[in-house]
Amino acid sequence: MYKGILKCTCYGLLLGLLSGTYTHANPNGAQVINGQVSFTNPQLNTLQITNSPGAIINWQQFSIQQNEITRFIQQSANSAVLNRVVSQDPSSILGQLLSNGRVFLINPNGIMFGKDAVIDTAGLIASTLDMTDEDFIAGHLKFQGQGMGAIQNKGYIKAGANANIFLIAPNIENSGIIETDGGQIILAAGESITIASLDSDHIVFDVQAPEHEVVNLGKLITHGGAARMFAGTIQHSGSINADSLSVDEQGRVQLFAKADIEISSDATITANGAEGGEVKIESDTGTVWNSGTIEAKGTQQQGGHVEVLGERVALLDEASIDVSGETGGGEVLVGGDYQGKNEDVKNAKQTYIGKDTTIKADAVTNGDGGNNRIV
Repeated sequence: MYKGILKCTCYGLLLGLLSGTYTHANPNGAQVINGQVSFTNPQLNTLQITNSPGAIINWQQFSIQQNEITRFIQQSANSAVLNRVVSQDPSSILGQLLSNGRVFLINPNGIMFGKDAVIDTAGLIASTLDMTDEDFIAGHLKFQGQGMGAIQNKGYIKAGANANIFLIAPNIENSGIIETDGGQIILAAGESITIASLDSDHIVFDVQAPEHEVVNLGKLITHGGAARMFAGTIQHSGSINADSLSVDEQGRVQLFAKADIEISSDATITANGAEGGEVKIESDTGTVWNSGTIEAKGTQQQGGHVEVLGERVALLDEASIDVSGETGGGEVLVGGDYQGKNEDVKNAKQTYIGKDTTIKADAVTNGDGGNNRIV
């Protein structure tokens, strides 16, 4: 067990491993690779880690039991710490992972957040793909390597104001709640992924296949931020809420898949706000099946923008798309843009609209109705 405070200020220095008599599953076996780090146990079930910005820690094991707390105390919300598991053990987060800064957790063997887990940080990046120490220190979000473990979230992952939550692995499943206050939620499935810019609509995938899948059964909530999924295939039967309460903010939702995207009948995607937000759903080579509800409504101003694009697009059963706005309707593109002449918008080879499907772009109180373009 850690006793007192351990510190390291140089690269490659072994901090010392936790004693084999340590009976709890808070992270153990620490080797500080970069930065200043100290460890204390203020209570039996609590591991408290104080780190300088850019600290890197290699761990033999990074798991947290249900009654345990691991807390990172950092300089500010902009500070970050990289935690990398170097053994063969997957990470099982069943308790609390807390920090006033950003926490990176890299484990190629897999990461599971249990149903009672609470993660509350100023930003979380969890990945089973590795990143180099140099990329982390430079702030480059480049993930690659041999890690084939999956990420599964059944718990509650929360990030603070304008903070980001990224889950990166060959396969990702969310059945819990992921929430940020105006930041970005990104679920990216592949074997080599680079996030070049948070303002870009696309993530670079060097290796991606249909078996790289994102499944969302739970809730993604951004409070006017952005929710984005990138994968070989996507299955969405939960809820994605990018609604905004601010007049100056419009939420964004993007689902991009190499192959098929399936949105079930009980699924919802909303980017409502004073002015409607943006929802983009696109398959590169496959089919988009939508039976759910998609909204980008403007509660005070104009409605937003929705695109449903792919090689084949089908709106089935009682699928609903609504971009109505108080002062004017928004725009809906299904299968392409007007007459398929917009080179910037993918045109479907086949588009099907079911008889019970509804598409609305109404002006609610005044102004003009919006555009529904179906190719």
